[in-house]
Amino acid sequence: MQEIIFRGKGIQSDRWYEGFYAYYGGKSFILEIVDFDITKWHEVKSRTVGQFSGCYDKNGKRIFDGDMLATPDENHKAIVEFHGGQFGIALYDIVGEYKGFYWSHDAMTVTQFEAIGFCSEYEEIIGNIHDEDF
Repeated sequence: MQEIIFRGKGIQSDRWYEGFYAYYGGKSFILEIVDFDITKWHEVKSRTVGQFSGCYDKNGKRIFDGDMLATPDENHKAIVEFHGGQFGIALYDIVGEYKGFYWSHDAMTVTQFEAIGFCSEYEEIIGNIHDEDF
């Protein structure tokens, strides 16, 4: 069973928080479970909230919506996005032009970019769209 976890960047701390998502009083919050009966509410920037894809990269890090994944081709950027009811990879060229959306790397061949399968131990997070210039 997939964990339903969200991540958002704090308003005051600029730190990433993971947990449950809540929208209350016109603000976005990540609810961090600290202990069995203790929950911390962290106000986060709404535009940074992303859901956990259910996948981990080769370093054991959770892959979230908005994460950038390494590609063997320096002319492209791979961004994890949620479309059509599932997570996949949106491919952009180096100047930011959209090249397509793929649910698995099996269908993905753009110039020399051939990767091995979204949600595999070969993926590596190299940043995200909220921390990087994109």
